[in-house]
Amino acid sequence: KVMNSVTYLPHIALFQYCFPGNNASCRKQVRSDPAYIFLFIFLSCISVCTVILNLLVIISISHFKQLHTPTNLLILSLAAADLLVGMFVMPVKITQLRDSCWYLGDLACCFSEIINGCLTAASLCSLVLIAVDRYIAVSDPLHYPTRITVCKTSLFIVLAWSISVMYITIFYYFNDHLLQSQVITSCYGECVCVMSLKHFWVIVDLVVSFIAPCCIILILYSIIFQVARRQAKAVKAMKKGTSLFLTVFGWLQFINSSVNPLIYAIFYSWFRASVKYIVTCRIFEPSSSRSNLLPDHS
Repeated sequence: KVMNSVTYLPHIALFQYCFPGNNASCRKQVRSDPAYIFLFIFLSCISVCTVILNLLVIISISHFKQLHTPTNLLILSLAAADLLVGMFVMPVKITQLRDSCWYLGDLACCFSEIINGCLTAASLCSLVLIAVDRYIAVSDPLHYPTRITVCKTSLFIVLAWSISVMYITIFYYFNDHLLQSQVITSCYGECVCVMSLKHFWVIVDLVVSFIAPCCIILILYSIIFQVARRQAKAVKAMKKGTSLFLTVFGWLQFINSSVNPLIYAIFYSWFRASVKYIVTCRIFEPSSSRSNLLPDHS
């Protein structure tokens, strides 16, 4: 008996609980291996870069009046979704990677997944709207300024975000997940949001969240490419807009939120010019909002 008690005590010290005062608490696992530490630092850097880069895009388009165009409003919508991913979704996922315990409760666990779904849907809707905008600009450049206005674009952006929230709400509601959250946990301090998906909704979500948006984007950009080849001279001033074509193939959830501002920085001169204004604090000058960021084409 003495030997058993001696060997038993060190065994207890090998692990900790998420909530030491709760007998039903989960075991706490802090992943401190060098590989996990490197991954934690790397993903944290991506999260910070995502916030900073998309914030630069938002400030640039919001502040400078010259950038208040329909296309840039769609880019602003995409940057807003990506910014929220970097601010809220990524830190939660990184924390879960580092520490196995969930300290915010079952309700926050489920709503974190709902927010993730809403932001993903909003990003997809923004990408689809950008593709539609570029298609109209290339296929009918003469009537584009009258057909696509700032007011109409703003309305479509609000509609896209509303549809995203509504779809995610309906999806979780019909799977008994939003109002009656099914948090499957074996112990207290674990975040495992699981829902029993109906076969019909699995197919619907696959079509709505992946197949349909990707097909629309790919078809529209393939048409844009064909039209641009036939009307190269007529749409020379808009040619740079087709560089968003690269975004389709580079789409990855989360990482894409960091990639988008980099693409803008490479392909859009207005973004580089606006960043210079922001970094040098010239944005605080009274007349900075009316500065010319676009190169003159004489």
